[in-house]
Amino acid sequence: MKTTRLTLADLNAMLTDAWRLVVTEDVALRIARVITRVHLRRSPGVHVLAENLQDLKCAISFGAARPIVIASDSRDLIYDLQGMPGIVYLPTINDFVRESAMEHGIGVAGINNTGGVRTLDSWILELADVDCIGVFMWNGGPYVAVPFGGREPFFGTNPLAFSIPTDGAPIVADMATSEIAFSALRIALANHMPLGVNQGLDQRGKLTFNAAEVIVGSESARLLPMGGGAKGSALMLLIEVLTGALVGGCMGREASDEFRPEEFGGLLLALHVPSFVPIADFRQRVGTLARSIRRSLPADGIKEIRLPGDVADAREREALALGVTEIDHDVLIELREVLSSK
Repeated sequence: MKTTRLTLADLNAMLTDAWRLVVTEDVALRIARVITRVHLRRSPGVHVLAENLQDLKCAISFGAARPIVIASDSRDLIYDLQGMPGIVYLPTINDFVRESAMEHGIGVAGINNTGGVRTLDSWILELADVDCIGVFMWNGGPYVAVPFGGREPFFGTNPLAFSIPTDGAPIVADMATSEIAFSALRIALANHMPLGVNQGLDQRGKLTFNAAEVIVGSESARLLPMGGGAKGSALMLLIEVLTGALVGGCMGREASDEFRPEEFGGLLLALHVPSFVPIADFRQRVGTLARSIRRSLPADGIKEIRLPGDVADAREREALALGVTEIDHDVLIELREVLSSK
């Protein structure tokens, strides 16, 4: 894959100009900032900018972003995104949960009828910067995961992201609650790589290391829950309900066989730490805990104990120090084409 080196300032400027075709300048600035951060934090094989470009094109096809719609029946916590990609309204919803959390200690918002949600950590990175613990979950995805003891796929990979402020970099996690992400299954299939232990089942419900036996068509699979057992399945079930019945999204086999992101839902929560305890004490205690874990004795064969987000933080720091990043050349060309057509 051909890549092009671009300064971070230029990347931010291009993304901001592109998103100004759909949203106001201040919202475009925030979208560009968070997408740039997520891009820097991801491994080279994860195509954050390409996915964001798809969202941008989808949003442009709708025209300028319409006012966000609050769900009917006077419910003020569930937002109908009218088919728009979630990133379009991310700053608005982030502000709502932050302000609600600052007033009440906790802020929560559900979303449905979205044009899809890509990177979950983009929803919670800003919250750690304003003294909040952030949690975001989404059940969108084709049927790719089986419940514990079953062989028929019922769930998406039901990803979950959270951020926790510390006296250093926040602890940030973004993970599927299936043992591996669907994208990892596709990569294994494309590269003829074996799967790991307890990752997927064949059509008879037997464990297999063969990705071709786990995947079903182009959009379904038989992935196992995180850990391969009942506890991971229970967590997937909780996310299914919180992003389904609670906010008006589909659950289980209610959704169409062909993936339609608008059928699924998401839930964003913010806990305002100073509403519970002094923020300096909290940051110091969590920071001490994090350092203690990192310095604890590693298991056999493990060189270094890392917490969620440690590797991503290192990538981001390195890129910020250099002031440049590599982006896919084709994505850069497409982005310039979008800007030239405005």
